[in-house]
Order: sequence, then structure tokens, then C-alpha cells
Amino acid sequence: VAQIGGGGAALLERTQMCHSVALAGLLPCIGGVAALLPLAAQLDLPASGTAAGEPGTSRAAAVISLFAVVLHNSPSNRQAMYQLQGTALLGWLLQQRSAAHLGLDLLAAIEQLLHATGGHGDLQRGVLAALLLDYRLWAAAPPPVQLSLAALTLRLCQGEPELMQQLFGVPRITDVIRAHYSVVSSPESLVPAAGGSATPEELQQQRAALLEAAAALVQAAAAPPPPAADHEERPLSVALPRYLSADVQAMASF
Repeated sequence: VAQIGGGGAALLERTQMCHSVALAGLLPCIGGVAALLPLAAQLDLPASGTAAGEPGTSRAAAVISLFAVVLHNSPSNRQAMYQLQGTALLGWLLQQRSAAHLGLDLLAAIEQLLHATGGHGDLQRGVLAALLLDYRLWAAAPPPVQLSLAALTLRLCQGEPELMQQLFGVPRITDVIRAHYSVVSSPESLVPAAGGSATPEELQQQRAALLEAAAALVQAAAAPPPPAADHEERPLSVALPRYLSADVQAMASF
């Protein structure tokens, strides 16, 4: 840039002006949020330069984190994701992919997505129902991942009982226990959790955490209603992030 008379400035020859644009702002140029959904259908393809099965960063977690980035502070992208039923599509696509993606990093990325959808209560409910609380998806995950999920489920039941009664009530909890963490007569018949790799002790831990979550819902339902002034409905975006782990809160601070 060269200074010219009068205090102005002019571009030198062959100089080009550039400015940065946030990823969320570029999406409309390539088709919006819908253009990212096919990424979840390609999770099992080997990464470029990486042998299949080679350990590394989970591609599923990276894709979910990408959605969190483009939805964060973007009401238009959140609304588009909601209208597309994007969370339901992501949940279905993840269920069709290899269980190798179901790690702690994916669970953390979904928590990050939950935080990023703040300001759109219906979309946050979709993240909860289709991704975080769908135990059909997580039933094949390693036991430590399932225990982390059960701990988060318990915190949500204790902190947001009305919401959890709608999305993950006591009948649903008992169905999950019966389908995935039921008592078995012998180790040979152990099929439910982690594709059959969970031990009886790990199944017991899962049942205990989920039963504690059910007890929290029952206790909340039996408690007298709070005074009208204290019973004002809070935005879902204000309520939920308090129950996420500190590590996830840090990840969500883009």
C-alpha cells in the first residue's frame, strides 16, 4: 500500500486485498449445512495415507466437531440443521458405521455439539435424543465409553428431570437396561454391551448408574412443585452446558 496526497492510500501494482471469513459464513456458498452430511457416510473409508485400522484421531469425532464449529454462534446454520433433521440423520449414519468410531473422543465431540446448539432448544433436544441418549448407538462401545455416557445421563437426570422425563424417562431407562445390560446366567451368554466384551462387573456398574438416573427422575416427580416464580421455563441452552465436563467446556470455547 502506498500513501498518496490528502492522507489517502492506494494499492501498489499487483497487490490484492484479502480478508478472512469464518467457516460458518462460507457454508452457503457450497450448499449450506446439508453439504456436510455426506461426510458422516464416509467414516469407514481409509484416510489418505493411513492404513485401515491404524490408530489415530477418530474421523467420526472430527466430523461431529466440524458440525459443532459451523453451528456455533450461527442461528441460520442451526435452523437449517433443524429443518434437515440433521441430528437424526447423523445418528442413523453413525449406527451404520463401524463400532470402532464409538470412542471417548466421539462422546466428547457430541457433548461439544450439544453446547454449540445453544439458542435452539429443539435442535439441542435432537442432539440428546438422536445422538447422546440413543443407547442403540452406544451399545457396542467399549465399557469405559458407556460408563462415561451413563455418568452424563445421570447428571442430566439430576439437573434437568423435566426434560429427561420427556426424552429418556423411567420406562425408556428400564428398556435400555433390559436390552443391553441385563443379568446373564453365564459369561458365554453375555451378548448385550460392547458387542459381548463387557464383564459382569461392568454390566453391574452400568445398571447401577442407569438405575440411579431413574431414581433421580422418580424423586423429582414426587417432589412438590416449586413456587411459580421459581418455575419459569429456562432456555435449554442455558440449562444444559452446566452438566458437561470441564474438558468439553474448554473444547466448546472456540
